[in-house]
Amino acid sequence: MFPLTGQVRSACDTAQRTAARVLGKEPPSSEDADKTFEEMQERIQKASTYVGGHPADAFRGAELRIIDFPLGKETVKLTTREYLTRFSLPNFYFHITTAYDILRHNGVVLGKRNFLGEISAA
Repeated sequence: MFPLTGQVRSACDTAQRTAARVLGKEPPSSEDADKTFEEMQERIQKASTYVGGHPADAFRGAELRIIDFPLGKETVKLTTREYLTRFSLPNFYFHITTAYDILRHNGVVLGKRNFLGEISAA
């Protein structure tokens, strides 16, 4: 199992790669040099800025795209819907959940509302 840094890296990389692939772009590369909470926060902010930095109309027609991506030694081709529902979102939530569990295991006071975010405050 990856340590906390690996979980954060994987979640951020998944988010950025997903946005890029759905847009038909080359996914951005990133270095895995972050070791501190501050560096991980910077990585999260960078990923969030990348994912949120595309105008909505850039995704127009994306549902018709075939996503061709490496998975281990294989190359997988999926429709955008399949890519999102069968690979990308499950992978993203796996790493987010594992990071959350590592933090809780190490005594960080987190609850379900922290995981669910703003929607849980309604």
